[in-house]
Amino acid sequence: MAPELIESIPYVRSRHLSDQGVRALSTPDFRVCSVNAPFVVGAVAGLNVDMFEAYTRYAEGKFAPGKAYLVGDESLSYAEYFETFLRAVGNDAEVPSLDQEYPLLPDVALYTGGGNTVSYEPDTAEAALLGYVRNDIQRAVNEVVAQYRG
Repeated sequence: MAPELIESIPYVRSRHLSDQGVRALSTPDFRVCSVNAPFVVGAVAGLNVDMFEAYTRYAEGKFAPGKAYLVGDESLSYAEYFETFLRAVGNDAEVPSLDQEYPLLPDVALYTGGGNTVSYEPDTAEAALLGYVRNDIQRAVNEVVAQYRG
């Protein structure tokens, strides 16, 4: 639709390359047709498309694009956070809270910088509206560790 955008917009380029790749599979015994619509709308039973769910919630008045939600689960110190990883591997050691940069999480990677404390308690109505579970960090860390553990 806009070939001049193929080289400058990665999404357009990916759609173009996908189209070329699919059509390259065509043979006399296997005919290929590529529908290259700029936007596709439709439902497939059992397939959840987050984008369409968000559009539906917006239409229902349950979600307004542009509204910012500050979400939170648990307020942990970084020492407590790293202890959740130790617990996930069965290690009951305590991680000391030190006033120094930590190699696994240097100060430059901390959104508040080193030596600062942030604690946040989300609004219960907004947490319910967004449907997320609270006090769930250990379970989430257990899943992460299970995925990466050798």
